[in-house]
Amino acid sequence: MESDVLKELVVDAVDDRKGQRITVLDVRHLTEMTDWMVIACGSSSRQVRAIAEYVVERAKAAGEPVGGMEGE
Repeated sequence: MESDVLKELVVDAVDDRKGQRITVLDVRHLTEMTDWMVIACGSSSRQVRAIAEYVVERAKAAGEPVGGMEGE
């Protein structure tokens, strides 16, 4: 999957679960590991966990491998 498409999938998934202050950083010029970082807030640790789990679920459903998750 193209990185732009995956970025939109992640942003949409976070928005679906009412993530707040969604910020997308283009880090292609900083690292070869990834193209984008998506940062968002939630109103509780429970909501943040639900957002993270939903992003993983959506990525897997789209056929994308999920190597890890930080900041759950």
